[in-house]
Amino acid sequence: MSTTKTGAVAIGTVALLVALTACAGLRGNDAQPANLPQSQHELQQSVRQETAAMRAELRAAATSVQAALSVEVIRTAKQSEARAEVGPSPADVQGQRLAKYAAALSASDAQRRHFELEHGASSERLR
Repeated sequence: MSTTKTGAVAIGTVALLVALTACAGLRGNDAQPANLPQSQHELQQSVRQETAAMRAELRAAATSVQAALSVEVIRTAKQSEARAEVGPSPADVQGQRLAKYAAALSASDAQRRHFELEHGASSERLR
């Protein structure tokens, strides 16, 4: 119900705006003729000015991108250097610890299997 009311209000607002602009005499084609160039020379001059402004904006954007990239490269280098000075991260230490534990577990499992095979073979000889 509120959606219908909201839609009706929106449509009414648009209709009111259309009516007001029509009464005021504003049209898209009547865009202040005093600001339009009077000659071909003025038109070319305005195009040159706009082009120069666009080039300046592009140069400024490229410069800011290069500056941001160099800041990022410096930040990354400093972080890498700091990590190298501090040593391995806690996650790396935990990974190394788990790898050692897995190797020890595997070695003890291999010894147990070897012992069982050896013990099993000697018990069969005794039978």
